[in-house]
Amino acid sequence: MSAVPDWDALGFGFLPTDWMYRAQGDAARDPAWDAGHFVPFGDVSLSPAAAVLSYGCGCFEGLKAQRGVDGRVRIFRPDAHGARFARSAERLALPPFPVDRFVAMAAGLARRNDAWVPPAGKGSLYLRPMMHGTEPLLGARRPRLAGVIAYASPVGNAPGLDQGLRLKVMASARAALGGTGGAKAMGNYAGVLLHKEAAVREGFDDLLYLDGSGRLQLGEASGANLFCVLDDGTLATPPLDDTILPGITRDSALRLARDVLGLPVQQRPLSLVEVRARAREVFCTGTGWTVRPVAMLGGDGWECRLGPPKVATQLGEALADIRSGAGADPFGWTVDVAGVADGEDQ
Repeated sequence: MSAVPDWDALGFGFLPTDWMYRAQGDAARDPAWDAGHFVPFGDVSLSPAAAVLSYGCGCFEGLKAQRGVDGRVRIFRPDAHGARFARSAERLALPPFPVDRFVAMAAGLARRNDAWVPPAGKGSLYLRPMMHGTEPLLGARRPRLAGVIAYASPVGNAPGLDQGLRLKVMASARAALGGTGGAKAMGNYAGVLLHKEAAVREGFDDLLYLDGSGRLQLGEASGANLFCVLDDGTLATPPLDDTILPGITRDSALRLARDVLGLPVQQRPLSLVEVRARAREVFCTGTGWTVRPVAMLGGDGWECRLGPPKVATQLGEALADIRSGAGADPFGWTVDVAGVADGEDQ
């Protein structure tokens, strides 16, 4: 095992750990997926003609294992991540990986890399499951063969809620209507990088995409969902369609806001005009950021400054308490990795 990092210096970046997971799938089999196994972390090999390399037949997930003050390691909503992983695979013409297998894989990966789970309050172990079309293909068609690979990397805590984001509004959509925006497809993320780099050079932190309809309706950030607290106290977020990823943190925030905080919640179209006129606060949600307030929206020649985070702070603290085990888990969202067998446990 390599030396663990300085926990106080962790950022959000890749650090190799000791174990990863691999499984092989064949859509012509029943069941499609083999038993899978945990192996030492290392490079993988693919045919140069693998479907993922030419045709982008690939999807991924991101979820976190976190050590609580009681020393137990918990994963936040692995079943929901597993269900989205299966939906993404189907959208990318790949054989879906069973949700129960996904949960067992995530728990087993966290257990085997326990030394890399940061101490309570110092960060998380980020789990990255991926699925690739591995069949060698020349000519675009559904690949019969696929592989699942999952690795883990320790990451630091997200920036504090007092560090509001500056988002540049993009008139274009992040993903096309009818496309793969509702799936966690690998290609969705490559397409935002060039514009995001340009926005950072202009002093922004990220992008806020509109829906591409010409009606200036909000979509999502380059890798996070968007929420607005309106002047009547309503918490609103754009409705899901195939341009917006159904975020697990998005769903969690909606349920906490409605059922715990007692806020009126709406999933409906939000125009940029309405948000600039009525928003008390705006924030983003995602696995990496959890909850991040937005301090400013801007574009070519204009900017809109937003109020301080109040609802965002409440939701961020509630989610942090659930993830760490410091507070009640009214929805049964966390899974203790010690209690999940992965098929290779002795």
